[in-house]
Amino acid sequence: MARKIKEFTGIWFVGGDQTRITQTLIRQDGSNTLVLDALWEIYKNGAVLGGTSAGAAIMSNPMFAGGSSLEALKYGITDKYTTQEGGPACLVKGLGFFPHGLIDQHFNAKGRFGRLLVAAYEIGSSLSFGVDEDSALVYYGKEQLIEAIGLNGVTIFDLSRASKNKSKKLFNINNAIVHYIDKGDKFNPITREFIINPKKELTNGYEYYEIKNPISTGIFERDATTTLMTKYLVDNYNANKAVGYAFDNDGIGFEFTFIKDNNTKGYWAYIDGNVDHYAAINVILNVKPIKVEIKEYNEKQPPKKAEEIKSEKYVILKPGDSLQVIAKQLKIKLEDILRLNKITNIKNIKPWTLIKIPN
Repeated sequence: MARKIKEFTGIWFVGGDQTRITQTLIRQDGSNTLVLDALWEIYKNGAVLGGTSAGAAIMSNPMFAGGSSLEALKYGITDKYTTQEGGPACLVKGLGFFPHGLIDQHFNAKGRFGRLLVAAYEIGSSLSFGVDEDSALVYYGKEQLIEAIGLNGVTIFDLSRASKNKSKKLFNINNAIVHYIDKGDKFNPITREFIINPKKELTNGYEYYEIKNPISTGIFERDATTTLMTKYLVDNYNANKAVGYAFDNDGIGFEFTFIKDNNTKGYWAYIDGNVDHYAAINVILNVKPIKVEIKEYNEKQPPKKAEEIKSEKYVILKPGDSLQVIAKQLKIKLEDILRLNKITNIKNIKPWTLIKIPN
């Protein structure tokens, strides 16, 4: 097989489960198989490597094996694979053909904005890339250029100046930079400069929309982040920020604030008929944990203006942790923790459970 591969000028990896691809090409001790060495040889000699879905995930190292955005924000990252679509962001060894950061796929369709952001920050990946469905990230190694092609686009995180408040248990971040490119836009990961499709026009000073206080209550819904950054922010003259929310059934959630300043640029064009195509460059992103309380509306007594979203204290119960030890460390009565979390049987608590801590 390795000898045969050395005759090829192109290789395509199909979708499915990316861990099956890597387990086939990487030995249990972490070394390359002869087939993987052959793939590297033809790649360095000019062969084209590509892949879809799982075949795209394997291109970075580490690579995503599973996880969801909301659970990654609550629980962080892990190297223990459980399922593709849930749990913390799971990162394992990838093939590493793409050298400039993490790659995620099905990005906006499956709401993976949060899991890529968390994973990239936690492993110190300055750049990371989310590829939409019906789209591709094309990497030209000699030119050091990345091009977005296809129906949708590529989201790029630049976390070189981002910071985190480590006193907070849940994920938070300030001064992350987000870019979105599509349809012929290019990006140099070395100089971090953009070449925007010449068909697109600058929207700064010529914004079309006039939406005040744009907001999304389902930030991980399909295309929600792209719509907020493009139509409702860089192409909106009535707002300098757009806000999105995500929360679980217990009201534990996160607020995403997208901000435009003097460095933010927007571009737009009709391409492929009357289809909007955008680029959003240098959008500032801040994320903070929140607590959401949903109450029935009372027409006789309208809701007060007091904050209904507020920060809370939490502890993530990791494997091997015990509530007894946590209570002792925090100098809190175990009974108070059990009562607040409505826990009747301490033996039923599973790892990665989010535990509320009394104020």
